[in-house]
Amino acid sequence: AVLDEYLGHMVDVTNGVTDNDIIAIARKIRSAISLRRSDVRLFNPSSPQKGFDVDTHFALRFGSAKGKMKTDDDSVQRAALVQSSFNSPFWPMVLASTSVGQEGVDFHWWCHSLVHWNLPSNPVDLEQREGRIHRFSGHAVRKNVASSFRSAALASNATNPWEALFQCAVDARTKDVVDGVGDLWPWWVFPGKAKIRVWTPVLPFSKDELRWKQLKRLRGIYRLAFGQPRQDDLIDLLNDTSVDRAPLDLRPPKR
Repeated sequence: AVLDEYLGHMVDVTNGVTDNDIIAIARKIRSAISLRRSDVRLFNPSSPQKGFDVDTHFALRFGSAKGKMKTDDDSVQRAALVQSSFNSPFWPMVLASTSVGQEGVDFHWWCHSLVHWNLPSNPVDLEQREGRIHRFSGHAVRKNVASSFRSAALASNATNPWEALFQCAVDARTKDVVDGVGDLWPWWVFPGKAKIRVWTPVLPFSKDELRWKQLKRLRGIYRLAFGQPRQDDLIDLLNDTSVDRAPLDLRPPKR
């Protein structure tokens, strides 16, 4: 069942329709689930001219100044293969990344949990990080949709069960859902037990505790500016008596 979901999801995200498209998808899947080991040449401070080798399976080198791959695989291609392996229901199950992974990559296919290693300097970076796992047809969304409409989808005559599942979710939209959420339902937002889970390890009485409170407040203002505030952030912002909420005057200046 998991492999069937993997195949169906790959077809959806790549828009595969022809035989050549399906063959290309099969090759990508084969590369992702059969990623070979690779050697990394590391810098040896005791012997800078020699260095030493480390055998890795999924790990990649950090930076490019002191180390390089021993294999012929380009480092960028290797990183893409590791990302493809993580974006599958198979190994690796946990991905640790630097700030390189906070923009421009997708980790939502089979992941809906995020742990912040540290606090970013601004709310935009915080939103970018959490946006890696909160994306179109994410893992949590698919779990909720499948839990709600699996019986109806299996009873239909559709050849693709996932198309049937999301069609059932679209047909179940009420007027309130259409007015409030619109086309974000059900591909971006769908209620259920599965949630986007984010952990921010902040030690009590540390500097990060104050920074985290300030960051949450700035994030609430940032989302409010775009007209998409989250309920908890909006309530915390309104309850903050230290904020001066003078009305914003958009009238043109007088001559």
